[in-house]
Amino acid sequence: VREPVEPWNDPAFSAETIFRLARMPGVVLFLFTGWLVFLWSKELWGAAGGLVSLFLYALSPNLLAFARLVTPDFPAAASWLIAFYTYWKFCRDRSNRNLCLSGLALGFALGCRHSSLLLLPLFLVIHHLCTRTAENEVETEGKDTLVTRYLPILKLFGSSFLVLAICYGFVGLPNYFSGVWKFASHAASSGHDAFLLGRHSNRGWWHYFLVAIALKTPVPTLLCTAAALVFWKKGKIDRTAILFLWLPIAVFLVTASLNKVNLGLRLILPIYPLLFVGLGRLATLELVRKPAMKIALAVLGLWYFWGAMSIHPGYISYFNEFAGQSNGYKYLSDSNVDWGQDLPRLGVYMRENGVKGIHLAYFGYAPPSYYGIRFQFLPAGDKGRDRLLQMDSGDFRNLERPRLLAISVTLLKGVPFGDHSLYSWLEEREPVGRVGHSILVYDITGDPRSARILAETYGNFGLSKLAEFEANVVAGEQ
Repeated sequence: VREPVEPWNDPAFSAETIFRLARMPGVVLFLFTGWLVFLWSKELWGAAGGLVSLFLYALSPNLLAFARLVTPDFPAAASWLIAFYTYWKFCRDRSNRNLCLSGLALGFALGCRHSSLLLLPLFLVIHHLCTRTAENEVETEGKDTLVTRYLPILKLFGSSFLVLAICYGFVGLPNYFSGVWKFASHAASSGHDAFLLGRHSNRGWWHYFLVAIALKTPVPTLLCTAAALVFWKKGKIDRTAILFLWLPIAVFLVTASLNKVNLGLRLILPIYPLLFVGLGRLATLELVRKPAMKIALAVLGLWYFWGAMSIHPGYISYFNEFAGQSNGYKYLSDSNVDWGQDLPRLGVYMRENGVKGIHLAYFGYAPPSYYGIRFQFLPAGDKGRDRLLQMDSGDFRNLERPRLLAISVTLLKGVPFGDHSLYSWLEEREPVGRVGHSILVYDITGDPRSARILAETYGNFGLSKLAEFEANVVAGEQ
């Protein structure tokens, strides 16, 4: 008979197993959304357009990065696409089924992210424009005309808020609206610590997301987007595509530019599935049928494929050739490059190199000891995170040879600290190792200056025992 064990000590409930199970719904949603991307593009631009859209979607590093995480970012993007696609279908066939599906998706989008509230005025404008130009619009007089035109949008909003209420268990709905108020206040006034092109701010930059798109979107996608805009009058033209695809993208980018919370490209992730459907129109251009253009498109396709495969599985840290894959952290931070995802790889790095202990400044909440990492804690800029990491490090003091220091690139750039130059002294030297794309390893063996700076850092954070330890190291190495 098997002895009973606590769940957290049971191998069947390992962190890897829990994460794998938690991520499965996101993988299923990614596949389903890809199918819809293909269907919508096929209906608009034909089978070739559908395949172009599906290819761009399936190998998008930014979508692959967040579809495999248990966060609301990709579900919000998927919900946007589903809501717009089903409402586009409704505007064509006036089917209650499509109206209900759109309301369901809109409700999920509202529940995923407060920024999805932008969908409400967007849908209202799109519905108004569609009903005015619809060829099969029923002409009635007086109040009946307004009722006929706007009853569907009222049904859409009503069903979406019903879904939202169900998601919050009805009684929790007031928490949603208080969260909306906090989100709006935060976005409009206080902002969030952010890093862009070597500068720090908690007020944001209007061009932050434009720069993020330019540096984190594959160059072939940028070239295709430029071609779609340049040749917008060529090929097949569908005016509803402008309303349901390009209008939401433009409006979302404008409102994002006014947002003082610059946490990463993930906040505008919903634009990508819509963009890929829109880019399917390139398949209808006469230009692409020329032999030279077919060769150019094949090169672009291989370039795009290689870009996605070369970064696997570290899609969060993807940067295009404009930034350079290894230099991305010099331009953007946080979820653009570093969400603590390389901690397991640090454990592998230490085992493969015979490193028994290390100094560690880690931008994340996972316990390093779980991955076999013995470490001396370094401040990470968040009281809750620091407390957890201190507890996990125990009383370990790093006197190993070589004496190595590993640091997350977000902390290297000083993003969470009042003193952004806290760890900038490390950038004066070359790292001896790189773990994934978000952790750098430095050798501080026999360097009294490094020990002195660490002692001062510990002292400034009120960590007297660690400060005393590093001061003793200084004395021993001089």
